[in-house]
Amino acid sequence: MPATYYIPLYLQSAKQRSPVMSGVLLIPPMIATVLTGVGSGMVIHKTGRHRELIWVGATTPKAGTGSFISLRVDSSMQQFIDLTILFGLGAGMLYEAPDVATATSTLDFVRGLFMAISLIVGGTVLQNSMDRQSKRLMNVIGLPLTIAQEFCW
Repeated sequence: MPATYYIPLYLQSAKQRSPVMSGVLLIPPMIATVLTGVGSGMVIHKTGRHRELIWVGATTPKAGTGSFISLRVDSSMQQFIDLTILFGLGAGMLYEAPDVATATSTLDFVRGLFMAISLIVGGTVLQNSMDRQSKRLMNVIGLPLTIAQEFCW
């Protein structure tokens, strides 16, 4: 999912975490995803109903991902972990689609398509906003712009 691309990027750039630590901090949402996936699979098996889980599963990660906009450089790690867990809870519900081949393959196709599109659009927006802010950022960190241009452009 695109969030698993941008979460480490946020941790490494805004929170100055190492690549290993940013990977470790992906564990809470992954655990939430696994537990919710198992739980939703059990509910589908017992009740035979899946539509409600898909609705909730499609809404909850959007709420978690939309809440990422509230993260700032000075946001607490607890707030960060809470938001990623909210994202993971909803994502887990979507992994247990009913075992109808057409529905499962369509869900996987649409999910993959929109993940690819969102990564491209999100990466472009991030890069363009970093380009616009480059002079200000170089002044903040005290790096001469000529040196930064040699490495970045």
